[in-house]
Amino acid sequence: MELEFAMLADAANTLQDSRINILGGEIETLYASKFPVVHPHMVLVMRIVGHFTEMQNPHNIVMYLKDADGKDIIKSINLTIPPAPREVPRTIKKFSANLIGQMVNIQFPKKGTYSVEILIDGRHEKSLPLELVEIQQPQHN
Repeated sequence: MELEFAMLADAANTLQDSRINILGGEIETLYASKFPVVHPHMVLVMRIVGHFTEMQNPHNIVMYLKDADGKDIIKSINLTIPPAPREVPRTIKKFSANLIGQMVNIQFPKKGTYSVEILIDGRHEKSLPLELVEIQQPQHN
């Protein structure tokens, strides 16, 4: 079982034919004129793939958002992939699961580097860096 891809995006949804619609994908930097700042909404979009035999049991996906010091900004988002139905034909050797984790009203206390940490069944799979940058507001005369 492996993480085929993961990204932060503005929004996403899945379609019945296993496709994913992603809006504003590959977020790596957020800008703010002052800190702390609340980011209203973003999503973590992932696709997990593996061999059919791995889907006989549920799998747990956990995501943490941490600051540069390792402090939790979001303690965890937990997603579970349920076992495959028993009636799935044995000719199917591969599975994929599209997962979307919603993050709403996230407070970032200061500028700097943050990271999204993704674990599958307790095993670290990926880190997604997220940079928070302070920008100066133009002064009006």
